[in-house]
Amino acid sequence: MLAASLFIAIGRIMDGFVVKNVNPMFYSFFTMLGMALFLLLALILRKKVHLAKKLLVERSKLAIISGAVNAYSYMCLLFAFTAIEISIAEPASILGTVITLFLAEREFKENLKERLLGVAIMFAATWLLFFH
Repeated sequence: MLAASLFIAIGRIMDGFVVKNVNPMFYSFFTMLGMALFLLLALILRKKVHLAKKLLVERSKLAIISGAVNAYSYMCLLFAFTAIEISIAEPASILGTVITLFLAEREFKENLKERLLGVAIMFAATWLLFFH
């Protein structure tokens, strides 16, 4: 998880440099296209393209909606980079984790009460980033 966080942070810094010179919609479109082609190549090399086809046939609506939501949220983050500093925008975007907590409670019956202090700290830290 720490390595993934490091790579995400490096990617966000690179994103911040690029969107200063390139339209965020253009950049996000080609970033998503590149990732999709990379994943397709990985599926081809592993001879598992049938799994992607199966997903699209059996759960096409869910697959399309989740892909669109992911792409849209990334594009919104890139637009945020053009308006506020990356050191504020990226941590603020992590507040989406709170939604994950509530969904985990509802869907998987996880105990949310144990995590409320962490949620409060996340909100407080984000507030401090914005206003101090």
